[in-house]
Amino acid sequence: MTSPRPLTLPLSVALLLASLLGLLATTARSAVVQESGSEGFAAAVEAYRGGDYDQALDQFAALADVEADAERRALLRANAGTAAARTKRWGEAIWHLEAARRGLPDDPAVLRNLEQVRARVGLADDETTQFTSSLRRLPLAFTERQMAQLVGALVAVALLLLAGWRAGLFGRRLAWTALILGVVALGLHVGGDLARAWDARRAVVLDRIAVRAEPEPAGRVLFHLSPGTVVSDEEQRDAWRLVETSSGARGWAPAAGVRPAGS
Repeated sequence: MTSPRPLTLPLSVALLLASLLGLLATTARSAVVQESGSEGFAAAVEAYRGGDYDQALDQFAALADVEADAERRALLRANAGTAAARTKRWGEAIWHLEAARRGLPDDPAVLRNLEQVRARVGLADDETTQFTSSLRRLPLAFTERQMAQLVGALVAVALLLLAGWRAGLFGRRLAWTALILGVVALGLHVGGDLARAWDARRAVVLDRIAVRAEPEPAGRVLFHLSPGTVVSDEEQRDAWRLVETSSGARGWAPAAGVRPAGS
């Protein structure tokens, strides 16, 4: 009778890895603030229900500006974006919903509302742009805390495997597995930093603006940008911002008409 062949990955290690990664699982949250004791929040809700969307937008945005909790701030941004869309202030709507998406990257309501607003103003990306943008945004599918937890879990499992290999409990294959996990953890850490740096450079066009060749009112007009267009914010010079579109077009736009999305 032959003895059973030993498993390449011990069951205990597999269970540990599953439990660590399971801690990162998140559930979708509705983009509606469920509780708040502030009078300002109650007033914002009342204004929205009463159809005064401009006032609701201003109040939700003001609450978000001073909210310390990242998740609640994102929910307030989502409410502000919804109110802005009601008033057809598309640039404001997309800016707030973009901010909400950074705080709640897995919330289907936020993603759906953002897609609907962008489609409403004719800014839906083509397949090529969507693919490129999705690759850049992939690390942003996790919040910073979730990414840190994921990297920490991978490093912990890698160290556990290496310790077991050094103690003679595991074979050489698991030492290589530990090395691969370490490389993956490093890649996620670096990729997350690069993705956040790219995201911090983005800006949203609030109103229809002319982009000029020089940072001055008399500069030659190169092209126009519609409200809600997301651009890369490259540089600010006095009252002008050097912006670049997803297609590579660059020029100077009035700073008042462009709001950094990463702030």
